Amino acid sequence: MNILEKSGITNPEVIVTLTILGIFIGTILMVLIVKFILVCKKQIKVNKKLKGIKTEIYVPIFGGADNIVRVEVQLNRVLIEVKDTALVNISDLQALNVGTQITGNIVKCSSKEMADELSQYKK
Repeated sequence: MNILEKSGITNPEVIVTLTILGIFIGTILMVLIVKFILVCKKQIKVNKKLKGIKTEIYVPIFGGADNIVRVEVQLNRVLIEVKDTALVNISDLQALNVGTQITGNIVKCSSKEMADELSQYKK
């Protein structure tokens, strides 16, 4: 006697429907779990790759030293004024998981590590 029979469900059509629904939901859950694991592995790789990053890595992201006009550190945020925002490598900032806002020629980044590193940067 299975769980459906114990609950009083004996109609074969209902049993087949519930079985198919269970297989469908189980498959979707397995796909979501696998996707979650793959995303976590990718994030771990990115974090290992970017660990120990220094100022000489951050400056090229903003188009190089010639493109940086000024750097202003505000607690856990850094404001970088650049000559040309087209030279700023947004994909590298995304790879660093840095919250970024571009307003005019000012790039605001929410990253304590970046703020600490670039606080030493003098133009």
